[in-house]
Amino acid sequence: MRNKHLTQEERYQIHALRRQGVSFARIGAELNRHRSSIAREFKRNASPRGYTPAKAHTMARTRQTDRRNARQTSAAQWLRVEAYLRLFLSPEQVAGRLRLEGAFAISHETIYQHIYQDKRRGGDLIGYLRCQKVRRKRYGSGQERRGVLRDRVCIDQRPPIVARKSRIGDWEGDTVIGKGHQGALVTLVERKSRYTLSSRVACRHSEGVTQAVIRLLRPYQHLCHTVTFDNGKEFAEHAFIGQCLVSRHDVVVG
Repeated sequence: MRNKHLTQEERYQIHALRRQGVSFARIGAELNRHRSSIAREFKRNASPRGYTPAKAHTMARTRQTDRRNARQTSAAQWLRVEAYLRLFLSPEQVAGRLRLEGAFAISHETIYQHIYQDKRRGGDLIGYLRCQKVRRKRYGSGQERRGVLRDRVCIDQRPPIVARKSRIGDWEGDTVIGKGHQGALVTLVERKSRYTLSSRVACRHSEGVTQAVIRLLRPYQHLCHTVTFDNGKEFAEHAFIGQCLVSRHDVVVG
């Protein structure tokens, strides 16, 4: 029986065919998928910079896990989660506290999804997040006003070995804005293996993104030679990330 979800291999095929200018209908025929499935894949899993197969697969798998976990959580358990949220605990803190109490297991990503679903139903849980505001763009400007980060190490200052992708341990970080600017996904991709780490954050502010990057990479600290970010303000604490994980000058902002 054919898997109803796209596989990672199919996502790489979609990426390659689209780069050749192939239509959604033609790609669907090639993969024996409906063309609407291909179009929906681009709509849901593309970042502002375009469609990346590894990142798209991570985003899709995260949503599947969130939906599965949400179905397994009872109404009484959600009431307990919401009670902690109303004490202004973050989803990460709520998930950690419930785990320490031995109550039940739930991921912070699932709690974030519950908050966003509650907001769409007209609920007020979003108001208890300590970082829920979305920055407005200046009228008439179609692009983000990023500026230049202080103490940045330019990409051309990276060790030459990074460009060759000949070793494990050189990472690239990015953020993907959620639908309707509700939250963001922090992703870290190891350049040689394409191994991907991801974590959902409530908003794309530097504090939350910094915490997510450190939390994701801490278990792989021994395999962390360099980390490359773009010039987004969410990576303003790149120097602090370097102090926690790698050599200061091996955190690159390109």
